[in-house]
Amino acid sequence: MMNGARTETAGFSRQHVAVAVAAAAFSLALHLVLFVYLRGVELSVPVTAGRALRELPARSMRLLEVWRGAAAKEPRESARAWDAGLAEEALRGVDEPRLAPDEAALRPPQLGDGLLAGEEAALARPEARPAPPTGLTRQEMLVIEHAVVADNVGIPRRVRVPGVERVEEADVSFIMPPAAGAGAALAAVAPPSAATGAASAGPVAGGTTGGVGVVAIGEERAESGAGLYPEPREEITSLQPVEDLLTVDITVFESLRDIRYGYFRMVIRRIGPEALPVMPKDVALVQDGSASMTEQRLYFCREGMIRALDQIGPDDRFNVVGFKDDVQWCFRDWAANNPERRAEARAFIQALQSSGETDIFASTKALLSLKRDATRPVVVVLVTDGRPTTGLTDSSDIIAQFTRANAGEMALFTMGTVQTANAYLLDLLAYCNGGGSLVVTRGRWDIPDALERVASETSRPVLHDIGFRFAEGGGCEVFPAATGNLYLDRTLVLLGRYPRGTESVLFQAVGRGRDAVCDMIFDVGLRGAARSRDEDLRAEWARQKLYHLIGAHARGGQPELLDEIRATARAYGIDVPYRREVLP
Repeated sequence: MMNGARTETAGFSRQHVAVAVAAAAFSLALHLVLFVYLRGVELSVPVTAGRALRELPARSMRLLEVWRGAAAKEPRESARAWDAGLAEEALRGVDEPRLAPDEAALRPPQLGDGLLAGEEAALARPEARPAPPTGLTRQEMLVIEHAVVADNVGIPRRVRVPGVERVEEADVSFIMPPAAGAGAALAAVAPPSAATGAASAGPVAGGTTGGVGVVAIGEERAESGAGLYPEPREEITSLQPVEDLLTVDITVFESLRDIRYGYFRMVIRRIGPEALPVMPKDVALVQDGSASMTEQRLYFCREGMIRALDQIGPDDRFNVVGFKDDVQWCFRDWAANNPERRAEARAFIQALQSSGETDIFASTKALLSLKRDATRPVVVVLVTDGRPTTGLTDSSDIIAQFTRANAGEMALFTMGTVQTANAYLLDLLAYCNGGGSLVVTRGRWDIPDALERVASETSRPVLHDIGFRFAEGGGCEVFPAATGNLYLDRTLVLLGRYPRGTESVLFQAVGRGRDAVCDMIFDVGLRGAARSRDEDLRAEWARQKLYHLIGAHARGGQPELLDEIRATARAYGIDVPYRREVLP
């Protein structure tokens, strides 16, 4: 019985499996039939399932054409007309590249709370300084205390002046005897001169070093000393002392982290609005008009260039230059700043178009063909994305060759118009040529304001061709080495390192003013200087030294400079700027 039950159950299970397989096959066949015969059926026609299976023929669909807009009787001609209109619009944009971008492209995005539009000014505007105190005079003398050469070999006898003890910051009348003789003669030729009253930096007399006065000797005088040194100062030297016209603010940083050196920041500025008149200058506005600039970005550059024209002084001369793979001059030489020339310059700027390649080196070198007037500083403002595509394209070669050709004749300021600008080329090109650099990072809407700010900060130079010399043996390292010009609206900053224990820093600066070559000598006390707890001052000095070394290497320096770059960065724990371009 049990065996029979198992047989019957097994047979029953095999029947179920067979029925299931047959049903699956029938379902698959039915779906295949529906798929084949219903592909071309228009679904909008209501039919019953049975009638559709018996009567509907197999139909297929083929896509003929697709177009936008309302249906037309001749779809092919309609599509061709629409394509022609689109092409005409595109060609019109190419033929008329000076058309302003649409309103949405001209309007910057809305800023949220806590955000700033544009960049903050890199340098603070100078403030008026209090008038210096009067009553201080120069102390200048020549004293031979130990004779090392025989003076009795037939030449006229030297005039011997008795040694006089120096009294710091004292009036000459208190240290020179009133009686006739050599001392009275010295008192008669020592002209009174005001010195700056800044407590942090008291300058010593012009032409002095180390606190000892120096006076040139004139013709032989009588032994009594009567009439000694009667020459006016202008016959002795062409340098004009201007310590009473400038002031130095100094901030010092020392820490236990660095037991060998201390660091300082010097800010040199004009002491008041009446000191050092503004000099007439020559200005060149140079605009990159290559295709990489794009028309929308060039639109804002044109606006900024026109604003920069308004910053040119009445006594200045100027020129406007556009460049691509060639150079376009607005004028053949420097032009006087008058309404007619400004109108020509505006028309030239408005005609600039975006096209062609970029040859930065050829365009900047062409500026050196302009005639140079030694009494006028030359300021060049270069606006570009910094991406040379033709001619000399290696950034280091451009920096080296232009810097050698320029030789400090022009102060070059660069402005990058896009965040991805070649900052290495723009920064080092400006650093090595006495200028500054700026890259617009927020967007093209900030280009006019940034360009106007650069033109404004450099519009009023008061000294140019400035050179600094620090006392030898003092152990000070001061950067930047090439400082460029001193501007009324742009402070001059020096960063230095000195050995710990140094009492003061003595340095001389010589520069050309509006009327004469000027001499500045400062004896800057470090003990009484303002103290800073900001360790960034130490790192800032190190970065300035790295820039100096990188610039020297880019100009064709020795391979050993790379070792010094690495060692400086390692010692101060900072990254090497532009490591990928500098270090192999």
